[in-house]
Amino acid sequence: MNILSPHQELPRFKFFNLLAITSITIQLACNCIVGKLSIFFYGFLPASALVYPLCYALGDIISDVYGYSLSRELIWLNIYAQLLFGIIINLALFLPSPSFWSFHEHYQVIFGTVLKNEVGSAIAVFFSAFINAYLVSKFKINMYGIRFWLRSIFASIISEGLLVLIAYMCTFSTLYSLHEIIVAIAVAWSVKCMFVVILMIPSALLRNYLIKKEGIDWYDQGVDYNPFILRHPINKVNEVYNDDHVKT
Repeated sequence: MNILSPHQELPRFKFFNLLAITSITIQLACNCIVGKLSIFFYGFLPASALVYPLCYALGDIISDVYGYSLSRELIWLNIYAQLLFGIIINLALFLPSPSFWSFHEHYQVIFGTVLKNEVGSAIAVFFSAFINAYLVSKFKINMYGIRFWLRSIFASIISEGLLVLIAYMCTFSTLYSLHEIIVAIAVAWSVKCMFVVILMIPSALLRNYLIKKEGIDWYDQGVDYNPFILRHPINKVNEVYNDDHVKT
């Protein structure tokens, strides 16, 4: 068992950057396809609802394996990437186009709402992702690191419901009626809950694999949960395990 000193910096990990890039890429892709509506049984939902659960599955894994502090940094990077992406797209739309190029209006239709979507998504991610990371972290401590599947399902269902509510209200408020938005929220949240359960087994397997390969089992003892602290030393001794036993 390795013990980190109270003021030791967080260690570097093998797979964190790959997971972070994957999570942010999925987030940006979902914000681009949120306007693509798809028929789902007797309702409709944005295509992003079928992909976005991957973000929360990764978020649960990152919070559980690497701890709240690194998860917090990733959330802020995610928000920054969304806003920067939206600003760049919006600025590109204002550039004049040559007369022979006939696709300017198409770009306006497809990408004209990207900045609004990104802002709405950033607000939704701020509230939902921090709540998700907090719940996963606290549940792990209170449940002594066991039953990751239960902790992940409970945290994801709550946080994804909040995300859908905020994001869809911001994105669709000027496009559809309140009744249509409520239907979309209900259908999307139901689908997300279904995918949370479906992704539980592969998420647990990936989580266990990362714990073994990274050589850690992180517990957020003494961590400050203030979302506005980007980096801070560990307040209390945190335990990092290097044995072959992995709690599930």
